[in-house]
Amino acid sequence: MSSGGWSSFRQWVLARFLEDISEQRELRPGFLSRVDATALAEALVKMPGDVLDDPRLKELCSRAGLTAAALKTARHTIAAKRQAEAVASPEELFAIGYNKSLTPQEEKLQAHWDRIREEVLVESREMQEAASREATERAKKGAAARHVRDLEKREKMRQIWASGRFSSRLVCAEQEAAGVGISIETARKALRRTPNPDPWPAKARRSRP
Repeated sequence: MSSGGWSSFRQWVLARFLEDISEQRELRPGFLSRVDATALAEALVKMPGDVLDDPRLKELCSRAGLTAAALKTARHTIAAKRQAEAVASPEELFAIGYNKSLTPQEEKLQAHWDRIREEVLVESREMQEAASREATERAKKGAAARHVRDLEKREKMRQIWASGRFSSRLVCAEQEAAGVGISIETARKALRRTPNPDPWPAKARRSRP
């Protein structure tokens, strides 16, 4: 939706509100009377910016029983009221509530709006918590996988040392660490307290002058 000064969350709430109105009209044809529809149309046209110009919102308005003609009439009505009263329109009516006495129809719609907004808040919070749990689980799995890979690389270093091809553990670490995919220091730690190779053909090179 176009922003019109509204956050994406407020637009989401508005869309959910209109969708719920549409569903209620299908289930209960008398849910939204002509007077209710007029009150809703007048409330919608008070919204800031170009919110009502969004095609998806227009479709939702139509499903909720608010035709383009009804919204146009509401615009003219609101404009006439503003001119007569010479006062500014309430800021973001649906987001912050009315700042005047409500008619029964407005009270009905406001109560319905408040219920939808609370449901969306709960749904949003649940989605955020689920995303957080999923991210934590992915991090744990990633850490576990890295730990397993690290253990496998250390074990490979020990197997290379056990081949007896190197005269010392330091030489083995310096020459083979890069090939295994670990640092020389990590390779040296992996070879600490490992038994000497048996047989150990490279041992003889240690005593050569």
